[in-house]
Amino acid sequence: MKRLSMLIGCPIVEISALKQKGLDELIDEAIKVAKQKEVKLPGEIFAKDIEAAVESVKEILPDTITEDKKDGML
Repeated sequence: MKRLSMLIGCPIVEISALKQKGLDELIDEAIKVAKQKEVKLPGEIFAKDIEAAVESVKEILPDTITEDKKDGML
């Protein structure tokens, strides 16, 4: 989990509803992140060519779509 967290640049908390484990840790981590003044969003997740394709699509979307909506669409 630590490696995955480092790769994507955000905290990861393992939980299991079946075993009823991890919920307290998840809540603690969510509170910690919520209290940060600036949150680091995950970096590149996909291969460079896929990231480049996403960027090229974002460039042709209408200007009326704000950046946060563009990110949510892709």
